[in-house]
Amino acid sequence: MNRVEFVAGVSTWRRISLMSADFIATARSDKRGKITTTVSRRPRYASYLIRHRFVPIPRLLRMIIILFNVRSWKSWLVLGLLLALEVHQCREPGYPVFNQPLTSLAKVLSVLAAELCLLLLLIRTFIGRWHAAEHMAVAAYESGEAVDIETIQRQNRVHDRCGGRFFLPFLLAFIAALLIARRIRVNETVVMLIIMECFLWLDTLAGFAKLPAFAQASRLLQHYATTRPAGLQEVKTAHAALIALLEAESGYSAAASA
Repeated sequence: MNRVEFVAGVSTWRRISLMSADFIATARSDKRGKITTTVSRRPRYASYLIRHRFVPIPRLLRMIIILFNVRSWKSWLVLGLLLALEVHQCREPGYPVFNQPLTSLAKVLSVLAAELCLLLLLIRTFIGRWHAAEHMAVAAYESGEAVDIETIQRQNRVHDRCGGRFFLPFLLAFIAALLIARRIRVNETVVMLIIMECFLWLDTLAGFAKLPAFAQASRLLQHYATTRPAGLQEVKTAHAALIALLEAESGYSAAASA
C-alpha cells in the first residue's frame, strides 16, 4: 500500500475529520465516550483537482473543494451562508463600520483585534484538545511508527502544515484590502479576495511553511491559541479517524490494483 498523503483535517467539538485526495474520514465522540466513524468518498473531479495542484483554477475554489463534503448538509449550509455573506458585502459600497465619518483605521483594527482574540479563546477552550489530537494522529502516521494510541500521544501537537499558516497572510490581506479599497474607492471584499488568491498561489508555489515569518507565526498560534494538550478521549477519537481513513485507502488501493 502506498503512503497516504493528508490534504487537510478539520476539528470541532467532539469531532475530528482527516482527509486525503479520495476520502474524508470522520470520528465522533459522544458524551459517554462512544466513538463512531464515517467515511465519505470524494467525487472524481475533486480527487483530480486535489492531486493536480497546478491546475489553473482559483486557489480559493480549490480550498473549498478540499474542505467541502458534498454528502454533508452542514457543509452545504456553511458554504451557502458564506456565499450569502460575500454577496451581501459586494453589494455594499463598503462595510458599514468603515463608512461612519468618525471611524478611524485604528478603531477598526482594534475592533478586529478584539474579535480575533475572542475567536481564538473560543477555539482554544472548546476545540483546542481535538485540534491537537488531529495534528498528533497525522504526525504519528508520517513518522513511520505504529499508528497506535501510545505513538500518537508522544507526538507534537504543532504541525507545520496546519491551516494556521494562513492566519497571518489572510490578516495582512484584510488590512491591505481595507487600505487599498479606501484609496481607490472599491469594495473591500473584492480587493481582499484578490489579495487572498495571490497569497494562496504563493503558498502553492513556495509554501508558507518554508517562509520563516509565516511558519513561526503559525507555530506560535498553534502552541498558544488553537491547540491544548490532548486528553485520552481526544487521542482515541483522532486514532479512530486515522484508522478509518487508512482502511478506506487500503481497500481503494487493493481494488485499483486488482
